[in-house]
Amino acid sequence: MNAAAVYARIRVRGVVQDLFRCAVRRAYEGRCASCGFSFEGALDAVHIVPWRDSSPEMRLSPANGLLLCTNHHRLFDTGMITLTTDGRIEYFNPDGQEAPYTDVDRIMTLDLHGRQAQLPERLDWRPSVDHLRQRHGLDGWELR
Repeated sequence: MNAAAVYARIRVRGVVQDLFRCAVRRAYEGRCASCGFSFEGALDAVHIVPWRDSSPEMRLSPANGLLLCTNHHRLFDTGMITLTTDGRIEYFNPDGQEAPYTDVDRIMTLDLHGRQAQLPERLDWRPSVDHLRQRHGLDGWELR
């Protein structure tokens, strides 16, 4: 692939990412779905089904997105937390047996386990059950 083709591809992806980011921020009213954090510079629009595995429609759809603070984004991307199909936050180690936890660690992980995520009011902007199931398969989650 020549340099012009690479640039065009990157530019198109950048535009799509910007549109997706705006749509997801609007859908979640600028708050992390996990913890409610609202500092704009520390919030990320996250694809439920990763970009590489998404159709062009999924890449733009708020139903394939979550607004997460950077900490919860990293935990989601590494498969340590997920969202159930009924909108609850699941943490991979709900009993806290994996390692010692600081107070902040507990607040950001264990205390969120089983709690309802803060989802968009519009039903068509909420995470798609199909997208969540696909992500669970990618991350190895066995959820109901």
